[in-house]
Amino acid sequence: MDSQKVNITELTRKISEKGQVVAKTPSRLNYHFMPQIGWMNDPNGFIKYKGEYHLFYQFYPHGTSWGPMHWGHAKSKDLLHWEYLPVALAPSEAYDCDPNIEGYGCFSGSATTQNDDLVLMYTGDVDSKEIPQTQNIAISSDGINFDKVDLNPVIPNFPKEATKDFRDPKLFKVDDTWYSVIGTHNETLGELALYRSKDLLKWDYLGILAQSNGKQGTMWECPNIILSDKNDFLIVSPMEGTVNQKPIYISGKANLKEPSFKQSGQGILDYGNDFYAPQTMDVDGRHILIAWMSQWFSKMPTADDGWSGAMTIPREVTIKNGRLYQTPIKELETIRVDQLREIKNQEVTHLEQDISEASELKFNLQIPENYAGTIELEIADCEDTTQNCKLTVDLKKSEIILDCSNYSVEQREICKAPYEGTGDTIDFDIFLDTNSIEAFINNGETTITNRIYPEAKLKTMKLVCDNQKPFVVNAFSAWKLDKTI
Repeated sequence: MDSQKVNITELTRKISEKGQVVAKTPSRLNYHFMPQIGWMNDPNGFIKYKGEYHLFYQFYPHGTSWGPMHWGHAKSKDLLHWEYLPVALAPSEAYDCDPNIEGYGCFSGSATTQNDDLVLMYTGDVDSKEIPQTQNIAISSDGINFDKVDLNPVIPNFPKEATKDFRDPKLFKVDDTWYSVIGTHNETLGELALYRSKDLLKWDYLGILAQSNGKQGTMWECPNIILSDKNDFLIVSPMEGTVNQKPIYISGKANLKEPSFKQSGQGILDYGNDFYAPQTMDVDGRHILIAWMSQWFSKMPTADDGWSGAMTIPREVTIKNGRLYQTPIKELETIRVDQLREIKNQEVTHLEQDISEASELKFNLQIPENYAGTIELEIADCEDTTQNCKLTVDLKKSEIILDCSNYSVEQREICKAPYEGTGDTIDFDIFLDTNSIEAFINNGETTITNRIYPEAKLKTMKLVCDNQKPFVVNAFSAWKLDKTI
């Protein structure tokens, strides 16, 4: 038995006890995954195992700010209703634990299956020049209790150069061979190192798979890879110096035998302030993505209630025209519990609707002929308050703006994204929760995610165009969404 197990039983009991109190606090989300207590950041080990979905995550159960990293763990049958499980990994060994320093722990990684076992690969960090970030394996036969293998660290160092930034292994399998891409950098450019293994224990370094083109960050965190017949895609969370940037996808073609990635394009995955470290899962013919719905160094008022951090709704990633689109998973339709309103083929000058703090707003608008004005959606606490959140599509500037500054607890940038629609209609799918908004425009062509912290519960929405003539609502539906967490 490895030494991490000594404390997990007692830790689980304490988390459960405190979680019963935290669950009753007003800041809790309704259908987004959150930790029971404490701090949460990156999703890890997102996988389907023995018919159930498993989500692991960076977790600090002893406080509401970042601390020595554990792996929290939950499972679900539908990606929406989650059952919390005991902590999967806790710092316990020389390669992931050093109580004499501040930064240590079981850092991010991913999961795979081997026969009937669930296998985790993670970065051990003890913030030391002598012991750099290392890659380690833990195995479970029941999907709950994990043993760190005696051979750890299975990748003890990075041979290309002396850098301690070598983290976040993403496992994937091609035929009978496992590969792992690991985020790193050279002197100035973000890179992905590629490793290969037949048994998940002995790893061979193949070389650098991909490198920044000079405008994609100086360090690449939390890599993912999607292989397809035409284009392959890398997903990375770049840093520029010490500043985290918006996650990007890079299209191209991967060569795993003689490591290389020929870039052909790139895009931003989400234009919001609160989307980082996405992790993908290939399952049942779908690419499913989930991300940390926050950002480093942001203020998190929920910490006053005993918890920090949440995940986005799960999204299905599809490939269209050489780029990645994101749409809410179809399972979310099952938590629509009350249709607040439905409109079809109706002319209106403006549209107002009472909503719930947990709502979905889905609508399609006909753009008036030769119209070059704006379309604005306003979300507010109540009709007469100045507190609101505005999503604006400016057709003249070909720009989408999400302004949540009235709901912010700090000075945060207004989110802007290019509007690339070319047709005569525009499509919106908006998900609202207690303190979050996720906007999907034109069937996932553009997504914007933000945490918002209203003083009261969300109650109203207003849709207007700066046009004297009525505009046509081809379809509009508003639903109250059920509580799942």
